[in-house]
Amino acid sequence: MLVERSRYNFSTLDMQGNWTLLKRFSRGVHLALDFAIGNTSCPAEGQPSPPDYACVSGNSSCANADAADTPAYVCKCWDKYTGNPYLPNGCQDIDECKQPQLYPCQNGRICKNRIGGYDCPCKFGMKSDGKAGTCTHVLLTTAAKATMGSILGILVMAVLFVVILHKEKKKTKEFYKKNGCPTLEKANVIKLFKKEELKPILKSSNLIGKGCFGEVYKGLLDNKNVAIKKPINGSVLESD
Repeated sequence: MLVERSRYNFSTLDMQGNWTLLKRFSRGVHLALDFAIGNTSCPAEGQPSPPDYACVSGNSSCANADAADTPAYVCKCWDKYTGNPYLPNGCQDIDECKQPQLYPCQNGRICKNRIGGYDCPCKFGMKSDGKAGTCTHVLLTTAAKATMGSILGILVMAVLFVVILHKEKKKTKEFYKKNGCPTLEKANVIKLFKKEELKPILKSSNLIGKGCFGEVYKGLLDNKNVAIKKPINGSVLESD
């Protein structure tokens, strides 16, 4: 006989027969029937199931029953599965995360259900077992710290380089417009020289005059005597 555990406390007097139970529980007790599939046993490993095999649900298994005089078996859902193993698709995965009292995650870890069980992953930067509440911070080795520091340093340098390069390009563009270069480019009788072509003339030995706004140098360009004025303030050449 099976009864619901919360509704019954065993007594040796109950072994005397039904009349004792009826006296103690006049309205009866909750019962559960104990049965098994008779006249056969579970198929051996590797053997096909018989045509009338009762364990038709996936995620279920067969267990031989304890019988005195005849072979018998019962069907059970796998561990972490629940339902009716005698029905097709009767055994379904238990969502442990919906039953935190039975399947807890320690220290507030977040439960994640999976087929056949559940996990309590540790937070980022921690390792071990969230179910047991043993999550600990990951300690980086000296080599790992050095590698991370090097990568971070390279990234900072790359960002600074891009920022400086952008500022220099913007400064050059402003100087280009300020000195009328777009207008000069449209003039067919005027020849533009690059900064590198003028550097040989912009030497102290070629300096012939200096005022509040610039310096004047003399030299040869295309075999012609020329005078070049180099602005002092706001000049790109001044910073080179």
